[in-house]
Amino acid sequence: MSSLGTRSAGRIIFRPLVVIVFALLLLGFMPTLFHPVRASPTPFTFTAAGDYGGITPGTPGTNGYRVAQKIALQNPSFHIGLGDLGYGDQSPSTWCSSFKNSYQNLVIVTGNHDTFNSGGSTVSYGGGSGGSGIPSDVITDEGGPGFLDTIGSSGPGYISACGPPPSGISWVGSGVTNGGYSCNASLTLTTPSCYGREYYFDYPSPTPMMRFIFISAGIGGPWPDYSLGTTHYNWLKSTIDDAKNMGLWVAVALHKECLSDGIVHATCESTFDPFDLAMTHHVDLWLDGHEHNYERSYQLTGCTGSGTTLSSCTQNTGTPVNSTYTTFVKGSGMIASIIGTGGIGGTYNICTTNCSKQQYFQRLCGSNNDIGISQTSGCNNDFGFVKFTVDTNRILAQWVDACVSTPCGFTDSYSIIANPPGDFSASANPVSLAIPQAVSVTTSTTVVSFGSFGGLVTLAAAQSPPNNKFSVCWDGVTCAPARSTDVTVPTGGSVSATLTVNAGCGTAPGSYAIRVNATSTNPSIFHWVVLPVAVTASACGGSVAAGTLITLADRTQTPVQNLRVGMQLLSYDMARHEYAITTITRFETVVTYNQMVICTGSGKPLIVDQNPAQKLYAILPDGTVALVSVTDLRVGYKLFQPLSQTWVSISDIRYQDNGVHSMYDIYTTTPGNYIANGYLDPLKDGPH
Repeated sequence: MSSLGTRSAGRIIFRPLVVIVFALLLLGFMPTLFHPVRASPTPFTFTAAGDYGGITPGTPGTNGYRVAQKIALQNPSFHIGLGDLGYGDQSPSTWCSSFKNSYQNLVIVTGNHDTFNSGGSTVSYGGGSGGSGIPSDVITDEGGPGFLDTIGSSGPGYISACGPPPSGISWVGSGVTNGGYSCNASLTLTTPSCYGREYYFDYPSPTPMMRFIFISAGIGGPWPDYSLGTTHYNWLKSTIDDAKNMGLWVAVALHKECLSDGIVHATCESTFDPFDLAMTHHVDLWLDGHEHNYERSYQLTGCTGSGTTLSSCTQNTGTPVNSTYTTFVKGSGMIASIIGTGGIGGTYNICTTNCSKQQYFQRLCGSNNDIGISQTSGCNNDFGFVKFTVDTNRILAQWVDACVSTPCGFTDSYSIIANPPGDFSASANPVSLAIPQAVSVTTSTTVVSFGSFGGLVTLAAAQSPPNNKFSVCWDGVTCAPARSTDVTVPTGGSVSATLTVNAGCGTAPGSYAIRVNATSTNPSIFHWVVLPVAVTASACGGSVAAGTLITLADRTQTPVQNLRVGMQLLSYDMARHEYAITTITRFETVVTYNQMVICTGSGKPLIVDQNPAQKLYAILPDGTVALVSVTDLRVGYKLFQPLSQTWVSISDIRYQDNGVHSMYDIYTTTPGNYIANGYLDPLKDGPH
């Protein structure tokens, strides 16, 4: 068995010819391998609020300024702006720079006051003191007066003015098309950008604990529509399901609410379908604004409704620890929070009569202060935000008040704990792969303990659609048949395994997917992660076995493993019927898991891998001369030996469908062939 380490002759490439069947679990030999054990990802914090208004410093400054300053004091990993940012007080560029003067790490999602097309008219913000612009949004538009996109002479919209998410956040845009319009998923924030409208990211990178999904449900314009079965709905569903399959915490963030005990926005303005989808697919947090107050529900387990109507819900009230702190269990329902407390204010009372939705909320605080019910105790029309602390054991949420005088009376805190007896997540780094034909790449699969989980997890990988030139294997071990491996996850820690993905020469360029299943039998837990794979076209040489004698330009011979780029070989031009000198332009070591031995009555046999892309000149029984795939050769066919100018009959072909074999790919200039053990061996794709 040859070493799988890197060789100076060129990079190692794996080219197994194994039929991979896409299945939930792959059975086979599981070798003892070393998998590095690490601590769990470091806990992180984020904050969230919407509905700010102007961010103007002073003594004490605007409400929005006080909120931004308090966020800076908390110093979270990032802050989520839940829409309705500058209103008519400040232009997008003025608001973004003002907010970031207090705190930098901002991510945003659009509100109805953040997207607008004025038809070419100039809008002056704050009577002109807050800047101006020409709102020109197209795919979303709901009267602004703020705007998202920078188009022509519009001035900077919120997306370019606030800039992309902070370093460490790798956002992925939906690219969804609806109503004849699409958002642009480019990381360069190309207009109309998916950022601020519909995107997600996993955090922290590269070993995430939580997925954040941002949507434009309920926002006006020709593009957003989250009704059942639409492209937006389907994207949201797959993005939630993908995260839940990985075992991550999940939050959906948007501007418009669905469940409210307020009196201004009392209907389900996000529309019911996306809210119901998130709830029934076990999202942990639903975060929105729009109603300028604070409303936090119990864990919702089911609701009825349609369109903009939410009729009734069932809930899990959790386990009270004290009068201001409750624990809930992951997977037992979704907590909906309206955090419209960024500073804009207004008369946004909590309901006082015929309040059918009030029973679903544990804490409430509106402009009518404490209304004498337990949910509003301590409320004083507070502005502020919620701070979330996330680790593998729980999400801890705490209301943070931005009031000027202390003590601040309103409080709220709760946690969602990992469900006993614990859980784990599975993630990959990188999260997608681009592989040229005949090349292998690796990705690290990490299993992280959540809660008290610890024990054996089996990782099994498969490729879809199945392709016998495409294979996967763990930790560099032979892909035939080691397509699964065991890892031992320490309680409170993590463990990683390296997956090698190989695209053979015969793999058609296109889109594929690798699914890695992670299974625990005690306790019974099953998660998986899917990696998109793009196979691109690439040159493929002719593979011959170690020890094959290659004829040099001076007609001496050397074992193939001694070749180097730049060396000159003797070649033969079949069109001109004359010898030629060719130069090696690329030389690579490959590992295959099968081979075939082609014997004639003259000289050494030719040993190659069973790759139909590799062809030899042959005379067929009817006398035709053709390039024939090595896998189509038959006893009795004749092969060309240019040194003796003869055709010799194949006397035997032996196939070996297992083992690990060193092979070498040689790439040469015109005429694109070389002489191996006396036989003329063309490159698979011609000269280089």
